[in-house]
Amino acid sequence: MNLGRIASRMIRKDQPVQVILFVTARCNLRCKMCFYWEPIATADVHQELTLDELRTISSTMAPFPWLLIGGGEPVIRKDLADVVSVFVEQNEIEHVTIPSNGWYTDATLELVETICTRHPDLYLNLDLSLLGLEDVHDGIARCEGAFEHWRRTYAALAPLRARFKNFGVGAIFPLSADNQHQWRESVDFLLDEHAFDSIVIGRTRGEPEDPATAVFEPNVYSEATAYLENAVRQGRVLGFRGLVGAVIQAKDVVMHGIVDRIARGGDFELPCYASRLSVVISERGVVRPCEILGEDLGSLRDNELDFQRVWLGETAERMRFDIIDKRCKCTHECNLTTNILFNPRILPSVAGEMVKNTVTRPFRGRG
Repeated sequence: MNLGRIASRMIRKDQPVQVILFVTARCNLRCKMCFYWEPIATADVHQELTLDELRTISSTMAPFPWLLIGGGEPVIRKDLADVVSVFVEQNEIEHVTIPSNGWYTDATLELVETICTRHPDLYLNLDLSLLGLEDVHDGIARCEGAFEHWRRTYAALAPLRARFKNFGVGAIFPLSADNQHQWRESVDFLLDEHAFDSIVIGRTRGEPEDPATAVFEPNVYSEATAYLENAVRQGRVLGFRGLVGAVIQAKDVVMHGIVDRIARGGDFELPCYASRLSVVISERGVVRPCEILGEDLGSLRDNELDFQRVWLGETAERMRFDIIDKRCKCTHECNLTTNILFNPRILPSVAGEMVKNTVTRPFRGRG
């Protein structure tokens, strides 16, 4: 990790450290709580940024450490390993996260093997989204057999960690009205029947097709995340070895509290660095400050695929001031991660949680 570059970004906040790249809107599932349901419904492979277009866009971007792939179902994109390679070679990314619904077992295995073999210094984290157990999972996904595909893919991926020290398997449990009654059983299923490097409980966010799916009992999130935090301290989640792993685990505890207070209508707590340290690029080349705000910063295709032209443009500059002036706040975990880790005022809280975890957590981490 280039600590000098990270420190410079923390001070200047002038280029992204986190890029969320939607590589496709195509998806084989139609999850009830999905905020991206409209682009998925109108997905068109012919409108997606091509590999050559992405290579040009990447060449106009400054180096950054973390690439988060979005979709749709990212594994559907057959050249995804090549997309990742572009950003490794041109932007020196150090960590890539790919979420998946786990349907395409063989394609997922090939993707992991290709990326980890090509780029041994890159850390790849692949997160499998669990929506609930069996019929609940299939019902939310609106696809029979989705749960069994998920199980098959996990079973195939887990052994790869012995071959590739730069690979981790995570789980995401997106909490919604449709699975709130089953959160404890679902989390225990992840903890007791699997060995995940990380487990994340997220809140349904944005505007799903059915708004009711985003409304659930007020104490469910706090109870579920407290239960998970205790499991982490007990060593029931593998975790990642070293300083980075310790920071991530501590950050999650701080983040859970912020998310819960915001969701309950709490006051503004910390500035948002969307469009300053984090940015979203859609599969059609539209640049957005984040996944929540509706306003675009500009189209890369309308700006000769030049990221800096959009990033430094008038719209982007106005949006940065708007986010600050409006004291923008939301429960989006990706943005909150950046907001916490790059805010010196919050870091003491993270350090405090690191101390607690060090004292209480038995060592089980892996590199």
